[in-house]
Amino acid sequence: MIFGIDLLFLFNESTLMSRKKSRSRIVTASLAVALVLLFFFLFFSYLHAYAFTHPTESKNLEINRDGMKLTTLDLIKATLMGIRPIRHNPERTPKDYDLIYENVNFYSSDELSIKGWWIPSSKQKATIIFAHGYNGNRGNLEITTFLNKAGYNVLMFDFRGHGGSDGNYISMGHYEKRDIEGAINYLSQRNDVDMARIYGLGQSMGAAALLFTQEEHASFKGLILESTYPSLYENVAARFKEVYGFPKFPFATSLTFFGGLILGVDGFSISPQNSIKNIRVPILLIHDELDTSVSIENTRALYDNANSPKELWVAKDAKHTAAYNAGTEEYKEKVLHFLNES
Repeated sequence: MIFGIDLLFLFNESTLMSRKKSRSRIVTASLAVALVLLFFFLFFSYLHAYAFTHPTESKNLEINRDGMKLTTLDLIKATLMGIRPIRHNPERTPKDYDLIYENVNFYSSDELSIKGWWIPSSKQKATIIFAHGYNGNRGNLEITTFLNKAGYNVLMFDFRGHGGSDGNYISMGHYEKRDIEGAINYLSQRNDVDMARIYGLGQSMGAAALLFTQEEHASFKGLILESTYPSLYENVAARFKEVYGFPKFPFATSLTFFGGLILGVDGFSISPQNSIKNIRVPILLIHDELDTSVSIENTRALYDNANSPKELWVAKDAKHTAAYNAGTEEYKEKVLHFLNES
């Protein structure tokens, strides 16, 4: 009887030990799988962040103001490797619009060579620095033509990493403000510019760069800002939602972190919504009604944070940075009224 009890005890103990080992193996395997998945998630987040901040000159997945035009194969490629902006030069020059202009070259405040156009007006009302958006260039000549014909000098240029300018990275306005600083310094060396009458007109990333510049140097008499993203984190989140339908956390969170790490800055601190609080000049905010990158709530938050005098105009039927094309006459009226009154 005692021998049978001993056998039963040993059997039960062996079974318990076997179960513990089995559970331990399951836990170990689960942790290993979780670590592998975490590694790949972080690895692909880094690839996306690098792609987002580093332009290429080769053919790539298409990015335009109408959204991402992706086939199923493109979507797979984009999911694995991210989407790199394509560096491209303007297709036309001011000559094609019968504008008098100069090809100019100046240096950013951190010594990058910046290519641009100086388009003078005989009326000399004031000077406008035009700041293009992400994946763009200085080729938005329709708006420039309107401004020049209305009597304004215009300085257009390619931001770093865009068009013909130096630089191999894009920072959504953080370092691009140094290009604007270089533009202001260039204007100060000309004898045909009144530095007390400098305005900034920016689209998307360019609008953010103008805000960051004005926050530090107070160089502008007024700012016209179209399709301005509220923060880098929110901008990345909107992009992930637009392309993949992914939630903000953890996808946008990890990309913002790695994007900042690659650029040497806290990505979560890049925030036009915060910077606009420190601006003390008149601001015209333009929201494009059909914008899928910047919501009306984003623009209203910017407007609420801005100091007076300020104005918010919602451009009907306009896609991202396309207010001029969607409602040309109303755009002209709003912009000229702002320039005349500020």
